Amino acid sequence: MHVTPTTVAGTTDDETWPSVSVNGNANAVVVWQDHAVVTLQPTFGASSFRIDQYSILARRVFRPALGQPLGNVIPIASPLLGNAFYTHPVVAVRRDGGDNPVAYVVAYTTSGGLSITDGIGVTEVSFDDKIRASYAISAQTADPALSIDAQGNYVLSYTRYDKSSSSLLTDPNIRKRRGAL
Repeated sequence: MHVTPTTVAGTTDDETWPSVSVNGNANAVVVWQDHAVVTLQPTFGASSFRIDQYSILARRVFRPALGQPLGNVIPIASPLLGNAFYTHPVVAVRRDGGDNPVAYVVAYTTSGGLSITDGIGVTEVSFDDKIRASYAISAQTADPALSIDAQGNYVLSYTRYDKSSSSLLTDPNIRKRRGAL
């Protein structure tokens, strides 16, 4: 069997850290970290400055036998202002649905920015690529992992860095949360 590569993300941005999840019929969702540099020029004579923007994007990839094009690129998490970073995504696609698009959940690391707390962000996406819910898990969390079943029940695990008696030391522990699409 010969497999032809398909470009899922191909802009001039740095597109890295892919994660993929596949349902029982080999239809998939791919998420990745997108890094763009935006140069801003103030109106009144000040010099320009750069802002690094790290976003999380997703795209459906249908099995080749269907002959369907790639799905639209869906912005999962994008900074609106400042140097917010959304990085290291993971995805879990609901296992049911056959060849129909199904819901999926994405978890990612958040840091920086004006209104972003360092920690983990979670975004739930419905079968029609609409953001259904987005929430954050408190500071001192990182390293998300996801799994989901055919009914849409998912488990998110992550590392929580609890402060020890010393303010300089942390005690990493694995935590979990449950959710449902």
